[in-house]
Amino acid sequence: MRIRGEWAIIAMCLGALPGWAEIPESASSAPREQGVGGESDWCCDFPPVNKLGRGISNTCFGWLELPMTVGQRYAPADAGTSMIVGVIDGVFRTAVRTVVGVYETGTFLIPVPEDYTPILPTIGYFQRTPRRQPLLFE
Repeated sequence: MRIRGEWAIIAMCLGALPGWAEIPESASSAPREQGVGGESDWCCDFPPVNKLGRGISNTCFGWLELPMTVGQRYAPADAGTSMIVGVIDGVFRTAVRTVVGVYETGTFLIPVPEDYTPILPTIGYFQRTPRRQPLLFE
């Protein structure tokens, strides 16, 4: 009885081989389409999972808005005022990003906003940049 089951599995695998041969080679090597905001959906093609990932990321790393905003607002000519304004703006942005992250994590299966589009842009620390700057004559 056990031998018949193994032969059945082998027959099913061999029966699937002609179907694999019909897949065009260009379909598997085609470049992936760009996602929202020009980012590649390298994780998966299931938008709720992308929304869940954004939500978890915003919840865990929302605090990075604070040092980033202070750095953007800092002006050496008026250090005291720019630091205070940067901290106040950074705390506000941190709270907004964390709340949006909790919202996206909790509602990742619901297509709101339409088509699972991001509510906030990607935080500056996670923008994709080339690792090496091109040389002068490259």
